[in-house]
Amino acid sequence: MHKALLCLLFASAYTALAVPVTSDYSEDRVYPRFIQFPDGEGVMHTVDLEAEPDYELLAEIERNPDNNQYLLFTRRNSGSSQRLVMNNANSIRNSNFNPNVPTVVIVHGWLSNQNTDINPVIRDAYLRKSDVNVIVMDWRRLALSDYATAARGVPAIGRGLGQFMNFVNQVTGHPFTSMHLVGFSLGAHVVGNAGRELRGRAARVTGLDPAGPLWNYNSNRLSRNDGVYVEAIHTDGGYTVGGLGIGSNVANADFYPNGGISQPGCLTNLCNHNRAWELFAATVTYNHLVGRQCSNNLQITWDNCRGQQLRMGNDDLRKSGGREFKFWHAPQFQSHMPAYYKINYHLLKSVKEYIVRKPAHLRNFKGLYTASAVPQPVVSEFSMDREYPRFIEFPDGDGVMHPVDLEDEVDYELIDDITRNPDNNKYLLFTRHLPGVPQYLVMGMSQSIKYSLFNPKVPTVVIVHGWLSNQDSDLNPVIRKAYLDHIDVNVIVLDWRRLALSNYVTAVLGVPAVGRGLGQFLRFLKQVTKQDYSKMHLVGFSLGAHIVGNAGKELNGKVARITGLDPAGPLWNLNSNSLGPNDAVYVEAIHTDGGYTVGGLGIGADVANADFYVNGGTSQPGCLTNVCNHNRAWKYFAASVTYDHLVGNECASSWQITWNSCKGPYLHMGNADLKKYVSGNRRFRANTKRRYPY
Repeated sequence: MHKALLCLLFASAYTALAVPVTSDYSEDRVYPRFIQFPDGEGVMHTVDLEAEPDYELLAEIERNPDNNQYLLFTRRNSGSSQRLVMNNANSIRNSNFNPNVPTVVIVHGWLSNQNTDINPVIRDAYLRKSDVNVIVMDWRRLALSDYATAARGVPAIGRGLGQFMNFVNQVTGHPFTSMHLVGFSLGAHVVGNAGRELRGRAARVTGLDPAGPLWNYNSNRLSRNDGVYVEAIHTDGGYTVGGLGIGSNVANADFYPNGGISQPGCLTNLCNHNRAWELFAATVTYNHLVGRQCSNNLQITWDNCRGQQLRMGNDDLRKSGGREFKFWHAPQFQSHMPAYYKINYHLLKSVKEYIVRKPAHLRNFKGLYTASAVPQPVVSEFSMDREYPRFIEFPDGDGVMHPVDLEDEVDYELIDDITRNPDNNKYLLFTRHLPGVPQYLVMGMSQSIKYSLFNPKVPTVVIVHGWLSNQDSDLNPVIRKAYLDHIDVNVIVLDWRRLALSNYVTAVLGVPAVGRGLGQFLRFLKQVTKQDYSKMHLVGFSLGAHIVGNAGKELNGKVARITGLDPAGPLWNLNSNSLGPNDAVYVEAIHTDGGYTVGGLGIGADVANADFYVNGGTSQPGCLTNVCNHNRAWKYFAASVTYDHLVGNECASSWQITWNSCKGPYLHMGNADLKKYVSGNRRFRANTKRRYPY
């Protein structure tokens, strides 16, 4: 029924056009005098676009920027605000404002205030993700007036915000390059004017479905020069279906999700309009929505954009793109118009996350363009550009294969619990004094470490299992024994079964939170014992490889070594949360089952400083199954800790890996050497025998 109704809406959109035809993405649209526009609670109101503005209110707003309220939230006061006051330096100095971390300003739309949904949702997304200052701007004094008055007063509100940010800079020394202004609907034009007041020096300005009525051709609207990088996300811009958004290019990069007019699961303009901030909040957490650049309006409409990729939304202050992608030109627009992108996603039951539903895209866990419309070149076995079917088989810690639906429903309650409570991770210490009996180390409880056998003078090795596994899964005792038999070390086994026993899609989505929790634990361990990160080696298998990568990210790449043992592939290709070469001083990956042509379970692509493709990286001697190939990664590693006998030669190309003709410098694979290091990103092929020690 919903699909039929959407089809009718689109059909009417194309059949009702009069001559001359104008684009849905053009400014040449005319609004009727009376329209419907929503407040912050989603209630629609009749708006007279020719109503007489309240000039007394406008004059007061112009005179008194203090009508704006600025409410600070940080990780130290995430649920209660601290009010910052213009020209009151002590209100800032005595607050939790930290000039050393980024600042995000959130600005609501018409008939809204600080409590409107957009504010807590985006605020919480940021504070859960990273340490930032979140400033919620409440401009209800003007926002609660009629629409025509509010629209006319937006420039003054924006200038007031810009003046306030200038004041913050003067009081704290906080640079404009650490500021991101985010506004929804009318708020998008507010942040645009704030950016203009700051002469375009704010690092980022993001407009979430910038309001359309009274803004086409309005010189005070959001524009591409309002920040170093300006982005707009258009979700309800089609006037042919009564769009509330402006629906035309206003930024360096203009994203048109699903065409920018109607959103999956939405039957109303209100739903379409609000999707802009819902999508943005999701990208702050997962950074998973990706668009392709479009050459013309028809490519947006027909979903066949084939240009370069750019991530939509997210919290990256260094993001750029529009100014480098100005190669599109169409007659109805000027040639200097900035880049715009088409992005598709498919709706899950919860608005907390948007994941592509088409199997062709599930390979990278990001959304979001129709791959079937773009001819695909033949790609290397060692490339990220590989596609997974919807249904695959993936093993548990005991080697039993399980059917996995890569479009399975996500358990968001569990994800939220994991994100809020790093204590769901369990840390079990093994030493030479008690090699078979674990001692539990507890985050936030220093006595659990001080009264344990942890020795800060010897190296620490952390072992992290994969999906459907726990502390007793085979790799843990095998690698643990190899270390303790070979050298005096602290072996810490991370048991993350609380998440690992969920469905695969949920587990993947929760990996970054588990990794951050591990990183926070190791920071706590360092504080209690004074052990330096240079003595720490994090080892993870399958999904665990991405966990140790995220732990390394949490520690800013300071740990000595990270080793990924056949890092999991499904939903990880091109995933920004995957194991990466900057996650530690030295990062190594051992690939044993990465070939998709044989249904590989591993990622099979370069993710480290040194990527070892053992026996070619796709099939192992003596193995007839993927689970055997996959598990060989940790078996090889355990053997290398004992014997340090597996050596690879550097490879100049994928063909050399495949044809076993690598002739470059050699490097020992695996082992326990904390001083091991190679610069850059290099590939090696190592060959083994069929049986232990290989």
